[in-house]
Amino acid sequence: ILWQLDERELALERIRQLLQMEPGLESAWDLLQQWSREIGKPELALDAVRELTQRRGGEVRSWLFLNRLLDQPDQLVESLAA
Repeated sequence: ILWQLDERELALERIRQLLQMEPGLESAWDLLQQWSREIGKPELALDAVRELTQRRGGEVRSWLFLNRLLDQPDQLVESLAA
């Protein structure tokens, strides 16, 4: 709803908070990635998942999503490490 009301920054912050609490919500990761691209800041989704892997290093889902978002050729080394 926030996104549709053009409260984009707030929508992004809320979805990041949600993912910090429940990192297994694949649809939320997809939205974060889509919205980040729409505002021209695709690194926001990647930064969010990197932060999560640092805070919750034992959370396997966080690493899986990090690997999924590392889809550029220059990110291969980090992807393999994840």
